[in-house]
Amino acid sequence: MTLANVTNVTVTSVIATATTMIEFLLIFMIDNQIVNKTQRFQDIDRCLYFAERLNKQPSIPSEEGDKRITAYCKPINK
Repeated sequence: MTLANVTNVTVTSVIATATTMIEFLLIFMIDNQIVNKTQRFQDIDRCLYFAERLNKQPSIPSEEGDKRITAYCKPINK
């Protein structure tokens, strides 16, 4: 086995371990208030998909002025 093979195996095992140790939490906010933070995803791309869709929503009209919808993904330990 060459050093390159050992490195590739090590990197692969580290990535596999990291993906089983963390997940991604979708944080959903209206203005500065957190509305929901219960949605967890194993895959960052899936979490980002929903965050992007939520961020594209129009503002919510209210008497105090329009309220902005914000969403983002946060890595967390399992």
